[in-house]
This record gives sequence, C-alpha cells and structure tokens, in this order.
Amino acid sequence: MIEEIEVLMRHWSAQIGRNGVGCSSISSSLAGLIEWQGAPPRGEPGSRVLLGGTSVDHRAREVQACIDAIERRGEEGACLARLARLRYLSCPPRTVKQQIAALEVGEITDRTYRNWVQRLHELVLCELIRRHAGTLEAIKALRKVERRRTAARRGKAVRGVNGEYRSSAIAPPSAPASPRQPVSG
Repeated sequence: MIEEIEVLMRHWSAQIGRNGVGCSSISSSLAGLIEWQGAPPRGEPGSRVLLGGTSVDHRAREVQACIDAIERRGEEGACLARLARLRYLSCPPRTVKQQIAALEVGEITDRTYRNWVQRLHELVLCELIRRHAGTLEAIKALRKVERRRTAARRGKAVRGVNGEYRSSAIAPPSAPASPRQPVSG
C-alpha cells in the first residue's frame, strides 16, 4: 500500500461522502459553520458544480478522474475501480471479507486482496503522473529558467556589472574619483 495514495483515497472518500453521494447527508450552511467552527474555506476560485451547497475539491476530482480512467482499462481496471468504491465509499465501512465477497471474483486470500490494493494505488499514482505530466514539465522548465537567471546574476555580481547584485558589501563609487573641471567659455 502506498501511504500517500491511501491518504488521497481517504480524502476522496470523505469528500464524496460529505457531499451526499456516500453515507452522510447533504451539507447545509449551518452544518458547514458548525463543522469549520466559523465560515468554511471557499476552495479554489471559479465556477463549480454545486452539490448541496458545497463542491468536491480539486484533489478529490483528480482521484475520481483517475478511478474513472482505471475503470476504462478493461476487466482488471473495472475490478480495481469496483474495489476502490467498495473499500473507500462503503457506508458503513465493509470488512475485507465483505469487500472480497462483493467483488464476486471467487475465493481470494487476504494477501491477494492486499496485492490488489497495492495495484490500485500504483495505477492511481501512474494516472496522476500521466494527467499532470505537462504541468510537471512546465514546472521543470520554469525551474531551469530560474536557475539560469540566478547563475547570470551571480556571474554579474562577481564581475561587478550591477552594484545591487554584488556579493560584497562594498558598492562602486557613486561619484567620479576626480571633480569635474569647469568648462571655460
């Protein structure tokens, strides 16, 4: 089991459940005030699909998209997506034996179940990486540009081209060394 993915999956479960799809009821404004002990956070800016006055946050939507993509991978993917819903969205939570029985795949051992959960987590992680590959590449490119700019600033500081980038506390003189000679006319 990948612990970070487990945390994400549980967050997805809480978001789906809190917004009325799972076992909890639809949130009201008063419930939000009580839950957050004041005004609840607004989340990300922009329009969103409202579910009972609240919406599922970005992380939960990404996990849902990953589960949907895994489900489209054929028979194995459909089984793993069903496992994800049984494991994380069941209300009340099901035991491992109940989850195995609900999967309708025959008799499997606890170790096989754990391997399936591991495979589910690996596929969710791969799908998250695939979905954000362009974003990750853009971030890497921005970091590369920033490193080049920093190196250029340091190079200028060593050469003393710009006083504000100098590494030493001694600034170049602000006035000429010798006074100007009056212009005779």
